[in-house]
Amino acid sequence: FAATSATDVPLGQSAGTADDLFETQRGYFHPALSLSEVYTDNLFNTKNNTETEYITTITPALWLSFPGQLQPAEPVVTDTTAAGGQLLANFGKKDDRPFQAFLSYEAGIKRHKNFSSEDLTTHKLHGLVRGTLTSGLSLDVNNVYIKSHDAYATYNTSTQNKYTTNLIALKSSIPVGERFKLRLDFSNFLVDYDDLADRDRSDNTVSGYLFYALSQKTKLFGQVDYVDVSYDTNTSNDNTQQRYFLGVDYAISGKVQMLARIGYNTKDRNGTLSTLEEFVYELQSDYQFTPKNDLVVQFWRKVKETDTPGTNGIIGSSLSATFSQQLGQRIVTSAQIGWLNDEYSGSSRDDDYLTLSLALSYSMQKWFKISGGYNYVQRDSSDNSLDYDSNGLFLNLTGRL
Repeated sequence: FAATSATDVPLGQSAGTADDLFETQRGYFHPALSLSEVYTDNLFNTKNNTETEYITTITPALWLSFPGQLQPAEPVVTDTTAAGGQLLANFGKKDDRPFQAFLSYEAGIKRHKNFSSEDLTTHKLHGLVRGTLTSGLSLDVNNVYIKSHDAYATYNTSTQNKYTTNLIALKSSIPVGERFKLRLDFSNFLVDYDDLADRDRSDNTVSGYLFYALSQKTKLFGQVDYVDVSYDTNTSNDNTQQRYFLGVDYAISGKVQMLARIGYNTKDRNGTLSTLEEFVYELQSDYQFTPKNDLVVQFWRKVKETDTPGTNGIIGSSLSATFSQQLGQRIVTSAQIGWLNDEYSGSSRDDDYLTLSLALSYSMQKWFKISGGYNYVQRDSSDNSLDYDSNGLFLNLTGRL
């Protein structure tokens, strides 16, 4: 029921881990299995002639670590509309161990009650190798492979636009004195759609950072990105982008985390298209009021690649807040509200999304959890024929070791 294909993971947040389940054990092998049942009153996200549906999803998953760890690798979230592949900044976790490797895989086996033609299986594979020397020099290599689909009605169609993406990202950090650190990144992001050749592309990104440690918990940084976006067939949308940021990475006492940056994004487009220049910004914050409640806020403005024919880019803006509250030892409630705006360059189209989610989870055992809730999505477009709203109910059973 997401408004876009992105599944943003807020700063300091990740899926449940073995650390939540076996606090005193370490292991190399961590399997999981989830069964979910979803009801929706608008399967294809259409304005009229809506279809109700029940969807059953089985999600087997496994992550491996060497040396053995309780906590998996920090997630790397990719999005097909993000130039370079990653919609949000991800600085990762500080790790002074000399070597760490992770490998995780999960599949989503979806089966529909009334529309069996929509059945499919999604896949996600993530590998990470990290090495750190005693001098502080470090190298991270991430590879994220995803086989999935866009949300219905993304491409002005009511079909599942299936795609395969692969991100390989290299990150190297070099300490300079006691307070400065240099970082150089390179990434390649491939997008391959089954039936939409005009969206297939390859992005190459080079980034440079300079960090200054204002204190042990606060780092200021400057960032410069160069992104080359090359489409396989739709070469009129080829472009190069330069992004310049100033920002702060802040954490204190494990209660407050914040990553904020503001910058300027230029996009030089192929052919006769004019250069696009936009101010961009990003705020990710995670505030834990008490050990039992937490508030996560995301606020950003980005230059994105288009997902619709006849347009040559998207200026995207988003604001979301998620609050969670633990009730006793076993029950957790959460509420999320979000707003997203997509303004299409080269077109008069302008879409606003409103999302709402309410959830309740109960840990029956340390290794087994049941959760359920309600989702709502509304799209209000300048093209009235693209308006829709969707209501959904879900129930999940999850076991994890």
